[in-house]
Amino acid sequence: MPTIYLLQEINYDSARGGVSVITEKGDITVSYLLIQRATEKDSGKYTCHPSNANPEGLSVHVLNVKQKAG
Repeated sequence: MPTIYLLQEINYDSARGGVSVITEKGDITVSYLLIQRATEKDSGKYTCHPSNANPEGLSVHVLNVKQKAG
């Protein structure tokens, strides 16, 4: 199975938790980046770089973050 690298080009506080990569293995392997409790700090450019393919990037913009009461 190829190795997948997920990169973010902004400062990232790994101690924050709630960020994970979910991988579904099969004829085609698919990975998802899950960001729970996203904040504006999670905005930025993310790049997926599998070891057997060209990297692909996308920009994430977190807007209007509202905290739950209580």
